[in-house]
Amino acid sequence: MHAILAVFRPAEWVISRLRFANKFWLIEAVFVAPIVLLLLMNLGVWQPEGMMRTLVLLMVIGFVLLGGYLFTGATLSIRKALNQLVDDTRQLADGQLGSRVALEVDDELSDVAASFNKMAGNMADVIRQGQQMLAEVSVASEQLASANEQLSESAETQSEAASAMAAAVEQITQSIANVADYAVQADGLARNAQQVSAEGQTVVLASVHEVEQIAAVMDETSRTVNQLGESSAQITQILGVIREIADQTNLLALNAAIEAARAGEVGRGFAVVADEVRKLAERTSAATGQIGGMINEIRHETERAVACMQDGNQRLQEGVQLAREAGETMERIKSGATDVVRTVSDIAAGSMEQRASSNELAQNIETIAEKAGENADSVKRARVVSQSLQKEMRALNAVLSRFKVS
Repeated sequence: MHAILAVFRPAEWVISRLRFANKFWLIEAVFVAPIVLLLLMNLGVWQPEGMMRTLVLLMVIGFVLLGGYLFTGATLSIRKALNQLVDDTRQLADGQLGSRVALEVDDELSDVAASFNKMAGNMADVIRQGQQMLAEVSVASEQLASANEQLSESAETQSEAASAMAAAVEQITQSIANVADYAVQADGLARNAQQVSAEGQTVVLASVHEVEQIAAVMDETSRTVNQLGESSAQITQILGVIREIADQTNLLALNAAIEAARAGEVGRGFAVVADEVRKLAERTSAATGQIGGMINEIRHETERAVACMQDGNQRLQEGVQLAREAGETMERIKSGATDVVRTVSDIAAGSMEQRASSNELAQNIETIAEKAGENADSVKRARVVSQSLQKEMRALNAVLSRFKVS
């Protein structure tokens, strides 16, 4: 078989060295040649016997042999190029994009080989760019996965912190609500205290006025008692004068009785009068003594009453001073209660505003907590998508790694 093929090597070599744009004309010529030969044979058959007929037959036989030889050579040349093209394209099909179809011919097969080479180059560029982009995307995917992992942890932490903050704000809101209620109660108590302090101030002022009036009465009574003491002293002096007069009258009556006794019967009537005068003087002296004793007792009691009234008056003055100080204190208490009412009212109003603000803050924190939970769920879904993307990238890398671009 190899020996037979060796016979046609020259024809194959000649055909392969022909530089035509289209070498398939040989095959076409081989198919057209029998028709021409048949025409020539027909022409030779109809020729008369002789030199021309023989020449025509020899030409027919020569053309047949030459056509068969060239046909076989062309077939072998085309087959060899096709086999080389098949081998090279099989390498391309196996992913060896760095290999190229190398044909030393210049015909349609070389155009096919050039197209295959161009396609392989374009595919190699695409695969190379795809591998480069895949590497970049893989790095970005890993960074995205790492970022998603950190973001997931941060989102979970944020969600937990938001939940804790929501609970804390709820407690704060409840505390603020309690403070607002207490502030309202304190406002009512402060207003009651203000009213009580005002009433107390009125009572204290009235007490001060009454005590001042009592002090004035006590002062007037003390002066009256003092005057009574002075009058008692004057009465005592008058009683002393009366006692002296009674003593002198008694002495005169005694002298008159003596003189009447000397006069005898004539002076008996005068003696009776003198005796009556003496008795009257004695009774006057005794009555004066009793009155003096009573006056002394009255004077002592008056002095004691004056001392007590002076002490009472001093105590009343001290009471008046204390009452005045109490009135001033109640005035300050009233003023302080007014300030407290104003302050507590402001606190109550601020507490109500703070309560409303805290309720709004609690709602916002609750919304943030819900959004944080949704964000955490979104991050989890993004992490799942990132993991799926990494899986797909690994699969794509496995596919692209089958192609060799160098």
